[in-house]
Amino acid sequence: MRNACFLLLATLLVAAPPCYGQQKAPTPAPPEAPQNVQIDVMVRTGEGEKIQVIYRVSGVFGDGAPQQLNTGRDMFVELPGAPAGGNYRLTGLSLNAHPTIIGHSVLLAFKVDFTLPVSRQPGDKNEPPRVQQEATTILESGTPLTIFTSDSPGQSPRISVELTATILTTGRQPHPPR
Repeated sequence: MRNACFLLLATLLVAAPPCYGQQKAPTPAPPEAPQNVQIDVMVRTGEGEKIQVIYRVSGVFGDGAPQQLNTGRDMFVELPGAPAGGNYRLTGLSLNAHPTIIGHSVLLAFKVDFTLPVSRQPGDKNEPPRVQQEATTILESGTPLTIFTSDSPGQSPRISVELTATILTTGRQPHPPR
């Protein structure tokens, strides 16, 4: 009988499903909050010692998302010899940008297109100068970079375009530069 009990107990232990301690499912890492990039564009012109800011535009763009920023306005343009000394012309700036955050920097594919509201000389075309620049560059967060200058001898006005890309963290606080 003792052998029978032992045999029965051995059979039950072998046939019973294994019992494991309960394991907790791994907790997923909290998803990273989406980051944004503030892009600032500044267009300056200069004739002689006179330098002026023509456009200063800022926009917030999503990381990894192509987006567009447009401005437009009618601006009085002086035309020597024209009635009332000039007329109003549509001017504006368009920025197509695709920022991608890489560490503390921003890979920025962009196209900037703008019209300059500058004085014209008699006999010039009625259209103000138009500038288009398209490129891809890496900008350190918060550090401005001049992406275009027109310093050709004899060209007036001189034109410069400066971009700054600042990584915004949650709460819209700029990511500090390294």
